[in-house]
Amino acid sequence: MDYCQQNKRKCRPIGSALSPNGIGFPSINGNIIFMGHFNQIKVNTKSNTVTVGAGVTVNNLLEEF
Repeated sequence: MDYCQQNKRKCRPIGSALSPNGIGFPSINGNIIFMGHFNQIKVNTKSNTVTVGAGVTVNNLLEEF
């Protein structure tokens, strides 16, 4: 992200890249951050809370329960 800011380039996060029209992909002058690896899930049963990363899919989340 710092690289994009320093070089004044657009940077777009993408998820699973399932968009049929490609709207999630930047132009040739842009950069992509793939969010799929940010898929951590933390369940706290004491406080009944769940913390998820930006790349978690609904299927991954449902598998935890």
